[in-house]
Amino acid sequence: ETQVGDACLYSCESPLTLAPVVEASRKGMCLDDTTWRGCASLIPAVWPHTGSGVASLRLFKAWQADWPDSEREKAWEGLVS
Repeated sequence: ETQVGDACLYSCESPLTLAPVVEASRKGMCLDDTTWRGCASLIPAVWPHTGSGVASLRLFKAWQADWPDSEREKAWEGLVS
């Protein structure tokens, strides 16, 4: 986990290190539907192998109509945490 302010955010660990992300503050990740529905709390807070923070997320949809409403709040809470 990566500490950002008061929050502990998910991050991958690896011995591999890459150069920093160029203009990281202007880049974000796209959130695929499977991750959004099933494990929103495990989205990396930093770009893998760089340590550069992810500045934004792009959602392809807010919630798909045929996904259970009972899972929606948990997904949004995971995204925020």
